[in-house]
Amino acid sequence: MNSDCRALLALLSDRIPGEQLESCRSFSAAGEYAELVDVIAAILVKRQIPVTSVERDALREVMAMFSQPMDGYAYLGNPDLTIAGIKVVQSEHGGAL
Repeated sequence: MNSDCRALLALLSDRIPGEQLESCRSFSAAGEYAELVDVIAAILVKRQIPVTSVERDALREVMAMFSQPMDGYAYLGNPDLTIAGIKVVQSEHGGAL
């Protein structure tokens, strides 16, 4: 889980705003992976940050590593709703970027 959560952060770090990125890095360094994934998901959904289908699937896979229910985690605790709220961008040819 450690490496998958860190890989997810690395994958999306170019689109996470500065202060929030520093918080995510702190959660990662402290081993607070549930908090890290919940915050990444919240940022993506609330800010409607575009991701590719590969990135969305990476988030889905990491979220699936956590046992449910995840009380106290608004996004990690409801993975189906979270994934449905992700903005996936498509290329002109209909495929993911």
